[in-house]
Amino acid sequence: MILEHAFFPVLAGSKVEFEVAFKQARPLIGGQPGFRSLSLSRSMGSPNLYVLLADWDSVKAHTRGLQRRATHVAG
Repeated sequence: MILEHAFFPVLAGSKVEFEVAFKQARPLIGGQPGFRSLSLSRSMGSPNLYVLLADWDSVKAHTRGLQRRATHVAG
């Protein structure tokens, strides 16, 4: 299992928009082969910082998932 983490600093006043965009992106991420789980949380110490944790079956699944997401966003 591979645990991916990403940090998203969000401008004050943009939290709602960010959370809506994440809800829209979640099915795209979750539909990738090798995907296991996904969580998004706000930092207690920095309320404008979000932490994403995603579990993948393997590095290969994670890499392919990133490539597919980038193609979807670009196309």
